[in-house]
Amino acid sequence: MITNYCPICGELVFKKRKFCSVKCKSESQNQKIELECTGCGNHFRILPYLQRKSNYCSVSCYHDSTRKKEIKNCPVCRKNFSVMACLVKKGFGIYCSQKCRYKIHRKTQVCYRCGKEFTRALSLSIKYTKSFCSKKCCDDSTREYVSISCRNCQKMISIPRSTINRGKGGFCSWYCYIHYKGETSIEKIVRIRLKKAKIPFEQEVKIGKYHSDFMIQNTNILIECDGDYWHGLPSAIAKDKVRDLILRTKGYEVLRFTETEIKKTKGNCVINQLSQRTDVKQ
Repeated sequence: MITNYCPICGELVFKKRKFCSVKCKSESQNQKIELECTGCGNHFRILPYLQRKSNYCSVSCYHDSTRKKEIKNCPVCRKNFSVMACLVKKGFGIYCSQKCRYKIHRKTQVCYRCGKEFTRALSLSIKYTKSFCSKKCCDDSTREYVSISCRNCQKMISIPRSTINRGKGGFCSWYCYIHYKGETSIEKIVRIRLKKAKIPFEQEVKIGKYHSDFMIQNTNILIECDGDYWHGLPSAIAKDKVRDLILRTKGYEVLRFTETEIKKTKGNCVINQLSQRTDVKQ
């Protein structure tokens, strides 16, 4: 016969039972542990499963402790500020604001590309050996630049080779682009296609203060060949809308074609749209 002793009262227990009675079993399940209150320091008893990282003897003690504040002095701006005591115990509440925290955890570095001094987070300074002051400098460090002269003012400029390979980047500024009197690559494609389709036209037509790329003869149709880069800028889009509105009030119809459209269709996008017009003679 197997015999045990009750862990509560010490009486002898027969068979495979652990406790001598229901009472002893109940007492074993209700045994409490003694803890020290995080707030006031008093000792109190609690069931084991209720134990937390921070333990309080009462609800009022919990509220008093978590709402308690301390006056601290910011090591950056020397300004006094109040912070929750519970945060101080956890190692927080050193700085009065995120702004002051960022100031102390930043490092002055020199841009690898342009040599300009700038500050950034200390963690980034440790992580990356090469430092760049902007995304442009970071991108420029991996690009191959080529020196060319502006097609309008002849000023020497440096642009990425990839831009030249895409057939762009012939001008130093928007001003030079819009004041250029010569023929662009997409205007050349449209001119050749119009001639091949035997559609009579005039090139570089002046209407008031504006110049239109093409005007179909004996009609009020104007054709504009828009480069993707310059005409894609927000300021250029706004100017084009105003320009089109003024030309419409003068009785003209403006048809705009993008650089991508013209190059992809080899100018057929212009011919296809004009062929649907009854007022265009071919």
